[in-house]
Amino acid sequence: MRSTWTDERLDDLNGRVDRGFARLDARMEGLDARMEGLEGRMEGLDARMEGLEGRMEGLGGWMEGLEGRMEGLGGWMDRLEGRMEGIDGKIGSLNQTLLLVGGTIVATLLTVVAGLIGVIATQL
Repeated sequence: MRSTWTDERLDDLNGRVDRGFARLDARMEGLDARMEGLEGRMEGLDARMEGLEGRMEGLGGWMEGLEGRMEGLGGWMDRLEGRMEGIDGKIGSLNQTLLLVGGTIVATLLTVVAGLIGVIATQL
């Protein structure tokens, strides 16, 4: 092992150390730039996530409104069904009335025809 350090050897060592630190500095700067880019991308992702959360909240409100409208539609359908049942009952009642009136008219016509036949028969 050498026991003395000459100026030339110290200058050479100093140059190698400087070059090593220069490479290290360059790599650190590259790493810093990549980290800054990553931070920017993360901030962009955070902003997109916040926007997505807002849209999801809006969609939740829209779905709640739709659910309320569907419940209202269900009530409307129930009322419509009740009205249809009422109309069905009225149609059934009207049908019975028409059959009764029709039967009465037929019976009356038969009585009139029989009476006319009786009158005609007595005239002959």
